[in-house]
Amino acid sequence: MEQRGSPRRRVEIDVDVSVGAVEPLVLRTRDVSLGGVYLHGDRLKIDPGTDVQLMFHISGERATMHGIRATLVRSNDEGYGMVFRHHNVSEFRTLQEILRVSKEATNH
Repeated sequence: MEQRGSPRRRVEIDVDVSVGAVEPLVLRTRDVSLGGVYLHGDRLKIDPGTDVQLMFHISGERATMHGIRATLVRSNDEGYGMVFRHHNVSEFRTLQEILRVSKEATNH
């Protein structure tokens, strides 16, 4: 059985995925945790170990975008598993906001 450092929350959020200077692709999350994210899709052509920049589209009182750095750890026909490796205070707060907003959305 796979062990996770933090529980995943099922949430669907649009995410811009950027790799280097290539135009970002918009994918959608399946679930998010403080440790990582799973994205639906099959258009991202990168290998495990590749670092990416994720820009989460958060809606609420005003739409905002929050950036987090991640590394691809696995992919399959349905999508991509990514781990957040380089947390700083700003990225950690971003993840908390994503999880807070997703919890509020599921409670309404």
